[in-house]
Amino acid sequence: MRVKFDVFIKALEDRHLTLMEFSNQSQTTPKPLVLYLSGKPIVFDKKRFTWCKVLGLKHDELFY
Repeated sequence: MRVKFDVFIKALEDRHLTLMEFSNQSQTTPKPLVLYLSGKPIVFDKKRFTWCKVLGLKHDELFY
């Protein structure tokens, strides 16, 4: 599943998070974070649900 980039950026702004703060809270290192945001699918369910939890979004809102 891929990240809806515009939804991701809006959620960061709404939560007042920087990418590094998000990276730390979601336990995602910077390299995979950049890959996922550039369109690489996230295949790990746990990682997707962690991202949703940190951003306060539902799975279907953040991923397609």
